[in-house]
Amino acid sequence: MLVLDAKSNSREVEEALKKMWRTEQPFAIENSAAYVRVEEVDVAVKDGDKTINLTLSISANKLGNPLFDQMSVNGFTPDELAYMRINYYLFNKKYAVNGKMNHSNGLIYGLHSDYKVSERLIPDLLVQGMELECLRLHLVAALILKSIVAEVNTLNLYVENHMITRITIEGIRPRVYDNVTPSKITVDQQVQY
Repeated sequence: MLVLDAKSNSREVEEALKKMWRTEQPFAIENSAAYVRVEEVDVAVKDGDKTINLTLSISANKLGNPLFDQMSVNGFTPDELAYMRINYYLFNKKYAVNGKMNHSNGLIYGLHSDYKVSERLIPDLLVQGMELECLRLHLVAALILKSIVAEVNTLNLYVENHMITRITIEGIRPRVYDNVTPSKITVDQQVQY
């Protein structure tokens, strides 16, 4: 059971919750997420304090939990954010700030970390004369230490005429909810470095 303390706008909240009765809704708490069925909405008043008691049950109709694919932060799914970060750090793509993006910069560009990564990572490393295998290791480290992916299965650099012409990546996106398996991230990008 979930207990909510009622505030001054509790009438609107109460009505909204009552409309959810016997419906399936996405719900996340702590490190878990699931679709739940709102079994009961009960309003209790004791000593002038109002509480709204919700009885929720995990929905049997949506096992396998497709919930996370539909969840978003500022309109971006976790997979979209992972691809945007890869494009930013590895392929130098900038994103224009607009209403949807304005509060998402930290999500896209990552938050402060002790592992510094240039926004022109590959060109900056190539200017230093870095060998390809060492460059590949730097890219894997950047992807993992900036929490873009949790695991890199493969990262390939394709070279023609002394230039990197293609980069492929396969990895696993970081886990956000304990009960939702992270998805696979694959990239196959033509480049000229």
